[in-house]
Amino acid sequence: MYFSRLKRSFINYPDAKFIDFINGVIQGCTDNSGLPNIASPLANFKTSFDKYVASIPPRNLRNTVNTAIKNENRAEANLEGILLAAFVEYDSRLNEAIMKSSNFETVDKPQAKGLVGLPKNVSLASNGINQMMMVSCDTDPNATLYNVRVSTDEVNWQWFGANNSRTVKVTDLPNNVKLFVQMRLENAHRYSPWSNSVTGVIGVPDVVMSIHN
Repeated sequence: MYFSRLKRSFINYPDAKFIDFINGVIQGCTDNSGLPNIASPLANFKTSFDKYVASIPPRNLRNTVNTAIKNENRAEANLEGILLAAFVEYDSRLNEAIMKSSNFETVDKPQAKGLVGLPKNVSLASNGINQMMMVSCDTDPNATLYNVRVSTDEVNWQWFGANNSRTVKVTDLPNNVKLFVQMRLENAHRYSPWSNSVTGVIGVPDVVMSIHN
């Protein structure tokens, strides 16, 4: 299940925008019944935030020394803001409505993907590492996970691998044995069927034989 979480992009806001944003967060977190344990971390954050605001020099009096002090205090306020956001997530139990009531910004939910297709153009490769092969197929725009299984008889599947990109590394494979390899695609909606088998052989460590169909 997807849970909304809070953005930390406020740490990159320029000073004026950061101050306006954080004042809204302080207002949202203060006496918030959905965040019953927020008082202590909020107080810690307000201390660092007030220190930072007080250290901002007037524009006509800025120099390298007071600007460096301001930047150091801003870095501390950024850190305390990150910690406060994490505590809001924890104290709200990731309840989206409560998190939004803190006036932190929530991460956008990802768009739902369509159904995955079938694995296409499954291929095997050896990069010279003993007992390992790289298995790949064409990219599917809806796949969030690419799964691989390997067998010596197409009945008992003993080795597995997965990756969120189209190339999957499978390790601890036997040398000099004909291997049957299949792939399938996955996302939140479904799995694809397993592909037809592609076969290959891994050689001994000092003579790595080509993986082949």
